[in-house]
Amino acid sequence: ITIILYLIVNLILLVFHDHITRILTTVEKHFWNALFFLTLSVGKLCILFTFYFNILNVSAELYFKLNVFLLVTLALLRIPLIEKNFLFPLRPIDKNDLLKYLKFVMPQIYGFAGMYLINWMDAYFIRKYYSFDDLGVYQFLYSIFLKICSFAFLINTLFFPKLVAWKDSGQEKIDNYLKKAPYIFLGATTLGIGIFILTYQPIFSIFFTDQYVTGYSAFNVLLLAVPLYFLTFTFIPALNSFDKVATIQLINIVSALFNLVIDALLVKKFGFMAAAFGTLTAYGCQCFLLMMAVRKIFNINYRILVTLVGSSLLLVLYYVFRMVLHSF
Repeated sequence: ITIILYLIVNLILLVFHDHITRILTTVEKHFWNALFFLTLSVGKLCILFTFYFNILNVSAELYFKLNVFLLVTLALLRIPLIEKNFLFPLRPIDKNDLLKYLKFVMPQIYGFAGMYLINWMDAYFIRKYYSFDDLGVYQFLYSIFLKICSFAFLINTLFFPKLVAWKDSGQEKIDNYLKKAPYIFLGATTLGIGIFILTYQPIFSIFFTDQYVTGYSAFNVLLLAVPLYFLTFTFIPALNSFDKVATIQLINIVSALFNLVIDALLVKKFGFMAAAFGTLTAYGCQCFLLMMAVRKIFNINYRILVTLVGSSLLLVLYYVFRMVLHSF
């Protein structure tokens, strides 16, 4: 019962912190949000280190207590950063503003379903045809992939307010962003993921020995999807700023269907590699369709970008084909 109570308090505190994060994002105080996430991560690592080095006795209850204490401390430090009326913004809402808000939000409901399918469809088919141990291996590696991808949301957080402001001041800044940002993020993430692919196996062997070796080939395919995922988030804030939410969410659904078809047809025979390739294909489709939408709306020439993305997908397909042949 004690653990359940601490879990409830922990959830409430996380919601409260999420509210503060969104407020600070709205007023563009990104430094304080970054400092919060860094402090939270360091604090959790310190808690785990105390358990690992036997400074404290390992206990689920103690972990949740320390985690709640950490969140409460950070909440007390963050509250002075915001005005009271920001925490409880209870004001009359104009009917037209409410309708615009609903028009913006409603398409995201079915679009979220598409993203959910992309992220969790693999687990369903692997569990259907393979053991719980196999599912555990894939899900562990997939969770690392999702953690890396989560940083892409920062692009939307940072650039969406800017693009809305640029929309009112003129088209030149938006065009400049759309011409340069995709290449910058694609190049930076490709370089970062390339380094990670070359170095993660020796590091994992120290902590996990050979526990997850069977999933490394598929994990490489998932990691190669990361640059595509980041690339999509250079397009999303531009489309959102011009109220193309329905377009984005429709693309999410179409991309999820690609993943569904590949998983349904190939996971039974090819296992992890098929599941990872299905995810990669979904993000590749999503990236390409968003790119075409931006090209149509803003009249931006993405011929070089299309060539780079298409070439990378072909190289990954070749890698998957070689790995599948090697497994037989």
